[in-house]
Amino acid sequence: MYGYPTRKSAAMAAFVAGALVYSVIFGSSNFKFDGVVRIRRALTTLMRLSEAGWHWRKGLGVSGFSSWAMWMPHLCPRLQVTPPPAHGLTLTWQPPTQHSIFFTQTSCASALTPREACAVESAALHHPSRPLLLLMTSPYLNHTHPLMQIVLSLPMVRARWLDLDRVMDRQPLLDWHTQRTWTINAERASATMSDVVRAELLRRYGGTYLDLDAITLRPLPLQPLPHQTLQIKSSREVTDRRVVLDIPRVFDPTACCSVGPELVTRHLTHFSLTYLAHSTQTCHDVTVFSAGLFYPIHYGYGEGELKSIFREGNGLGHSFFSTTHAFSLHLYNSLSSRVFVSPFGDSILKEAFSRNCPKVFKYMKDNGSFL
Repeated sequence: MYGYPTRKSAAMAAFVAGALVYSVIFGSSNFKFDGVVRIRRALTTLMRLSEAGWHWRKGLGVSGFSSWAMWMPHLCPRLQVTPPPAHGLTLTWQPPTQHSIFFTQTSCASALTPREACAVESAALHHPSRPLLLLMTSPYLNHTHPLMQIVLSLPMVRARWLDLDRVMDRQPLLDWHTQRTWTINAERASATMSDVVRAELLRRYGGTYLDLDAITLRPLPLQPLPHQTLQIKSSREVTDRRVVLDIPRVFDPTACCSVGPELVTRHLTHFSLTYLAHSTQTCHDVTVFSAGLFYPIHYGYGEGELKSIFREGNGLGHSFFSTTHAFSLHLYNSLSSRVFVSPFGDSILKEAFSRNCPKVFKYMKDNGSFL
C-alpha cells in the first residue's frame, strides 16, 4: 500500500540537494540580491525530485487513492514510513454539499482528540437533519478508537479522505499546490492547508464550515451560512473572486495566518465591513455577526480570559451558560491543547461537554479521563 524510496533514489536526492545548495551559494555573483529567489527555486526543484522517489503502489485494492499522492510525504511524513495499522479503515474522497456541515482535520491523525470529537458530536446534536462530513488528510481511520466509534455511530456523520490533489486540481490553486511552497514552513503546513482548503471547498461546493476546536452550543442560523464569525449567503463574492484568487499572491510561509483570517478580513473592507465585538453588520450578501456570538470568550480581550474556559472551583460553568447567547465556544486549540480539565469539576469546558456532546462526555467521565 505504501511506497518507499529506493537507495538509488535517496542517494540521487542527496546528491541533487548538495548540488543545488552549492549552486545557490556560489552560482551567483550577486547572491545578496537574488539569493532568496534562487533558494526558493532550488527548494521547489529539490522537492519535486524527492517526490519522484515516493509513490503509492497501484493494484493493492486501495479504493479512492490518487495513484500519485505527491503531497503525502510533505504533509504526512510519518505515514510514509509507517504501514497502516491492521485496524485502519481506508477512507475515500467525498466533497461537501451545499446542505452539509464539514470539518477539516489536516494534522494527518487517524483519530480525533476528545475536544475534536466533542466538536463533531455537538454539531450533530444541534443539527440532526444535516449531513456532517469529517474530512481527514490521513488516508485511513482508526475506527476501533473509542472516540471514533462514538463519532461514527452518529447517524448523519461520515468520515472521508481529504485528498488535496482533488481539492486543488484547478487554478488558481493548482500551481501553488504543486510547487509545494506551503511546505517551506513545516511547522505551519497543517494550519496553512486548513486555511486554504476551507476557502476552496466553500468556493466550489458551498456548505457550512466549522472548526474542530469549536463546540456548537445551539443551532446555527440557517442563512447566511456560518464560517466562524464570518457568515456568507453566497460564498462566491468573497471566497471565489477575492480570497481564493489572492492566496497564491499573498501567501507568506514565514507568517501566521497570511491566507486565513487576515486575508478574509482584508477583503471584508471592500464591503465596508469591520470586525466589531458587539455589532452584526450586513452588506449585500455578506453578514458578519458580532464576535460574541462565536467567540464569547476571546483570548485577546483581557489577560487570562481564555483561561476562564478551563478554570475550576469558581462555578464558572453554570454562570456562563445561564447568560450566554453564543452559537459556539471556541477553544483555541493551538493555545490550550495542553490544558487538562477534570470531567467532575465546574468549569465552562466541562459544562460545554456535558450539555453538547453527552456521549463523548460520558465516555471521558466513565474512564476518568481529562477533557
